[in-house]
Amino acid sequence: MPDTSPAAAPFIVGIGGTTRAGSSTERALRSALDAAAARGARTYLFDGPFLAGC
Repeated sequence: MPDTSPAAAPFIVGIGGTTRAGSSTERALRSALDAAAARGARTYLFDGPFLAGC
């Protein structure tokens, strides 16, 4: 039987996007992370504004 504890769930980090809020790249990355989360993964997004220090 597979381990389904939270620690066993993959942790996926998304890094990307542009400094423009709601860019198509950021939306695509969010969509991919949302799909992974729906399948049990833990996710975190470092978006463009975060990376730019805004």
